[in-house]
Amino acid sequence: MGWFYKLGDTEHGPVSQEELIAAFKAGDIDQFTHIKEDDSFAWRALEATEIGEALGFVTIEHNNIKGEPLPYDPEKVIPLGWRSVLLLFATWMAIIGALGLTVSAAVAVYQIATSINDAKPPSGELTAFELSMFAYFLFFLVLSTGSFLGIFGYCFTYQRAMKNIRFLGAHESTISPIFTWVWFFVPFANLVMPAKAMSQIWHASHRLSGLEIKAKWAIPTWWSGWLIYYFAGRISDVYAEGSITDDAYIVDPPNAAIGMIFAFISALAILLSSIALLRITQIIASLHKQLGPAKMLSVFD
Repeated sequence: MGWFYKLGDTEHGPVSQEELIAAFKAGDIDQFTHIKEDDSFAWRALEATEIGEALGFVTIEHNNIKGEPLPYDPEKVIPLGWRSVLLLFATWMAIIGALGLTVSAAVAVYQIATSINDAKPPSGELTAFELSMFAYFLFFLVLSTGSFLGIFGYCFTYQRAMKNIRFLGAHESTISPIFTWVWFFVPFANLVMPAKAMSQIWHASHRLSGLEIKAKWAIPTWWSGWLIYYFAGRISDVYAEGSITDDAYIVDPPNAAIGMIFAFISALAILLSSIALLRITQIIASLHKQLGPAKMLSVFD
């Protein structure tokens, strides 16, 4: 049985266990070098393998960093498949809706500042502000539809991803798979725990694939954008309520302007958050294709 090892992004092997140990003793590799057997799907640091155990580094245990046992079973790892496809489709919808909201809100702020309640055009035509608000609510509908589909896509995708890394003995995994999305519904904890779960999946997926993390901006952008979207949206609702009537007539220009400014901030935040989530999902779905056994590639598993 052969072994492979990585130096930088270059894969070497197969070599025998004796050759690998000799390379270690010669200083060509160290305990942090990523290695895997030729029938394995995940890269591990040498110190966390049976070779590391033979060299006196560790006793192999498939526990997380809390010492809790993990259900180690690589044969149960499957690609994210249709789950990630659903989430990616929903995220693209959210991006389109958020982009439209951002532009519509910016136009509405400009119109409030420059032409408050212009005279109604003849023949019952809509004012420019009414048109911008119509566009705003149309794109809000697109964003809401994408978000609704995204709830299911997110739950299916990242619950499965957390299961996968636990089946591979990822010590990072301290959150159970179902709680990758349940935490969203727990007050106060939902400010931190979903991001923590995503971070565990993100780091473990890269490590098990033997790859360095390059898109380091993705998770901070996704989560900070989500939080800003939520809180700015609530502030926008407070100021807009009562200052803009249902037929888009401005009753209180200062509050209307503040409300639309926060609506713009909220829309821009969810736009950036959605772009980041799109990139995160693309990367994790790609990594999990590499982690699963070839005989389990069916996306319907």
